[in-house]
Amino acid sequence: MDKFVDVHGVRTRYREQGHGTATVLLHGASLGSSAEVWDSLLGPLASHGLRVLAPDLPGYGLTDLPSPLTPGYQQAHVLGFLDALRIGKANLVGHSMAGGLCVRLASAHAERVSRAVVIGTGSLLPPLAGVAVVPEGGADQGTSPPRSRRGPTWSQMYSMRAV
Repeated sequence: MDKFVDVHGVRTRYREQGHGTATVLLHGASLGSSAEVWDSLLGPLASHGLRVLAPDLPGYGLTDLPSPLTPGYQQAHVLGFLDALRIGKANLVGHSMAGGLCVRLASAHAERVSRAVVIGTGSLLPPLAGVAVVPEGGADQGTSPPRSRRGPTWSQMYSMRAV
């Protein structure tokens, strides 16, 4: 199941299943994270006509660790991964830290990204209009808007449109 490809001189491990539209699953940065976090989703996603690829990002799993490892390098590595596999355009799914990577790639290289999905990457998103957020400890009574949830409600999330 493991495959390896050279990306700008860095031996990169990835997992792959299916045929169709390329969809690249990018793992987060927690200790021990790797492509394996996506194993339970490879088959189900592939069954929907997708070519699902889950690489180990540089320094994770069985992919070499170059020096220095910067956000710009990570972007170049993902683009190089696509190039090495002759993928012109792909869907990107980023979890946690890789959500930021996914958004930066989609913004800077829209011609290479069909769709971008972020999971558990709340710090990237602007506040929802009409949702008041009160800092921990509150504000002066009577001068601040009423407390609300710290994030959107389920109905607000489902009514949001993809950008």
